[in-house]
Amino acid sequence: MNILTKSNLNNFSNWFDEMQNSGGLLLVNKPLGYTSFAIINSLKRIFKGKKIGHSGTLDPLASGLMIIAIGKATKLLNDLILNTKVYSGLIKIGVETSSLDKETPEVNHTQIPENIEDKILKTLPYFTGDMEQVPPLHSALKVDGKRAYKLARKNIDKSIAPRKVTILDYNILDIDIPYIKFRINVTSGFYVRTFAQDFGKFLGLPAYLYKLNREQIGEFSIEESVSVEEIQKQLSYLQTEN
Repeated sequence: MNILTKSNLNNFSNWFDEMQNSGGLLLVNKPLGYTSFAIINSLKRIFKGKKIGHSGTLDPLASGLMIIAIGKATKLLNDLILNTKVYSGLIKIGVETSSLDKETPEVNHTQIPENIEDKILKTLPYFTGDMEQVPPLHSALKVDGKRAYKLARKNIDKSIAPRKVTILDYNILDIDIPYIKFRINVTSGFYVRTFAQDFGKFLGLPAYLYKLNREQIGEFSIEESVSVEEIQKQLSYLQTEN
């Protein structure tokens, strides 16, 4: 598998030559504030004329790893999408938003009980294993042929069917009320924003996803990812040499 990572970035010319014939993969670090669509568009401008796809969308207010496939490697995407994913992030309790993240204003401010830390730790065995989860309306899922988030922004309420997902591993990393830092390893199709909302329901409090970073997809880690700017720089060097 022809993969460009931080470790072999200096061998960009070899990766590029192989990519021209048999396709290639990129481990890309999506910055906060960018859409997955914007990342793909940037790479399409860099690799002109090449077919490009990715292994899973990240919300604009999330950062982290994206696996990008170019050319013939796009046929691998169906398998890559099914990989498990590891996320870390912050949940804010005692308040919520309609989008379940920071995209929309905070509402429903609620006093947090003094003994809440004990109940937070009880979420560890509760949120483990198989479960059904309802994806958020503010998502890229299609409902009646339209993106759910477009309906949500028009205040059109549509029901989304629950889906079966699995939490393989879940840990509380820090508690600094009203923020709870966590790491979670989940199967494909899992929505961390819905998890944040369900986390709050378990506590009897409103809650939303305050921060999110995707650390891993299958065997691939964020630590081996590169930025779009680094890829552009390497291609510029290659073109200058030629």
